[in-house]
Amino acid sequence: METKTQLCSKNVKEVFFRCRVSKTQASSFRGIGLQNDIYFSNDLLDHKQEIKDMLLELPYDFKKSSGSKGASFLESNFKNTGRWWTMMFETAEMLFAMGHALGLVEFPVPREMWFTLEQELPILIVNDTKCKADT
Repeated sequence: METKTQLCSKNVKEVFFRCRVSKTQASSFRGIGLQNDIYFSNDLLDHKQEIKDMLLELPYDFKKSSGSKGASFLESNFKNTGRWWTMMFETAEMLFAMGHALGLVEFPVPREMWFTLEQELPILIVNDTKCKADT
């Protein structure tokens, strides 16, 4: 039985820093960050299952299958158990940027309109159907 990667700051940061590249480096993947786009190497594909596992631990309101229109980034520091997984929004941004780069996270409101949202932070949707798929 395969072990799932737990959602915690350490795991998110390990994958993020292993895969992140500068904008000027050849990059196949671009994720949306809070202020800038974030670029990743092809190594991100090697960690796709880990990222899926971690995204699935987020609260129900983030999940597309819940029927909600997404959840605020303000709620991104919590697991679906209600417990904190990180105290740093920067770490949550890393997870969502990687998920977006892989097509697992959607931003229903474009960045140009975030100023209309609570504390000017985005709404996020995790496509949990894709996260549960084997590919």
